[in-house]
Amino acid sequence: MWTIRDTCVILVTAIVVHLLIVWQTPDWIMEAFERQLINNAKYGDNTACGETYVNGVYYIDPKCMLKKDRGTMPNLDVLYTICFYQVDANSDYMVTTNVPTEKNFWVTHVYEEDTTIAYYINNDDVEGEMTLQIARDNGEKNNKNVIEVTSSTNTGMVLIRAFYATEQEKKALDKERRKTRCYVQSLIN
Repeated sequence: MWTIRDTCVILVTAIVVHLLIVWQTPDWIMEAFERQLINNAKYGDNTACGETYVNGVYYIDPKCMLKKDRGTMPNLDVLYTICFYQVDANSDYMVTTNVPTEKNFWVTHVYEEDTTIAYYINNDDVEGEMTLQIARDNGEKNNKNVIEVTSSTNTGMVLIRAFYATEQEKKALDKERRKTRCYVQSLIN
């Protein structure tokens, strides 16, 4: 026989489980990803990969990640370029990168703090230099040369993936991706 006490215990347990799984888990996943990324950039086998962190931009080659992560690491035929952004009412975050001229598949995702994809674009959608402006609100920017992205959270990640098939393609893509710049743009004059 169910009592009111049993029903309340089940209800409170369900609420707690919901809050932990649905509400908090995406934050834990992003924090774990960022921690693993930073460890790989600092302590990974980077001798053949050049600098992996320059001016707020992470340049990741899965072949150079820590050996212990080999079982769970991303695709070996992809170069990853990552920036973590922070925006507020007084500043936007700018990402400027070159779209590779080779016919390799290339894609950029803007992930919000809760792992929601706020925006994505690939090499079929844009050519040449691309600039993203990530803003917290949908203010009037009206800059035709900038792709405006509105983030519903203050922090997040920009992930650029470039796929390659040969070592020559990899070298060309690495050269292009190292022109990526990520920086905060103050809106206060």
